[in-house]
Amino acid sequence: MESGSGSPSITTMNHHSSLSTHEKPQQIPLINYVDGKFQIDKKSVEIISKIKEPIAVLSIAGVYRSGKSFLLNQILDRNDGFSISPTVMPCTKGLWIWSVPLKVSNKNHSDFRLLIVDSEGIGSFCANETYDTQIFALALLLSSFFIYNSVGSIDDNAITRLGLVTELSKYIKSKLRSDVNSLFPSFLWVVRDFTLDLNVEGRKITSKEYLENALAVEDRIVSETERAKQQIKNSLKQYFIDRDCFTLLRPIHDERKLQNASKVDINDIRFEFRQQIEILKDKIFNNIKPKEFPGKCSMEECSSVFAKIIAMP
Repeated sequence: MESGSGSPSITTMNHHSSLSTHEKPQQIPLINYVDGKFQIDKKSVEIISKIKEPIAVLSIAGVYRSGKSFLLNQILDRNDGFSISPTVMPCTKGLWIWSVPLKVSNKNHSDFRLLIVDSEGIGSFCANETYDTQIFALALLLSSFFIYNSVGSIDDNAITRLGLVTELSKYIKSKLRSDVNSLFPSFLWVVRDFTLDLNVEGRKITSKEYLENALAVEDRIVSETERAKQQIKNSLKQYFIDRDCFTLLRPIHDERKLQNASKVDINDIRFEFRQQIEILKDKIFNNIKPKEFPGKCSMEECSSVFAKIIAMP
């Protein structure tokens, strides 16, 4: 995944194409979880069905209460986008999309629409591992560009949490009976509140090198626990061929303001963080591409099919 060499063209879609004229841009449900089943929302279907151009999908996943929605709002250049909660309760349930698709052109693709998808956080005390895997799977399968959001550093614990990828590959093989690799999107691991020095033995390294070092597997006899970690690392490298990493500073120094990030003034957000966000946006918009759904089905059709398959026991 390359950093952008040129400036992508990004505009919002005309509101008449997506919402009635009296409605403002907002988050709306894409896939809900009702009575043990995932269901695609009718309003999302209406919006998606009106898009005639190719569709790219940017989605984000990660541990709950880790700032996923805040990051998407920064990408959208607004504070009042996806809901942000200051409490320990997860705010996002199921999958949500931003109601106004973006019109994007970049160095590889011209005039396509971009849907931005927020997902329910992983590891919430009101969910279980199966449900987490299903949410993760839906976000991933629908994406052409997938952000995994974590906090601190890429350590063994962070990698272990991505064991969902191993389980996900089993889901796809058993339920979709499709080529696994063809369904996986570009992968960007965003590490938040990063304070480490990207330096190895006196040599400055890139964020991508930092990721590759973390995914390296030692060729030696290891314990069962270590073998499980190695399997996760190998799965990540096998399925996410196009992968990269991006590190971000803590956005706000004041802890109280950080807890109410949706109400914070732009001037309270660190200038260095805002600079990093612009670089991140450039990387995303220059590398994102339209999603190629299996069997040439439309996004709304595939969303419905995926939701039914993922919910199967």
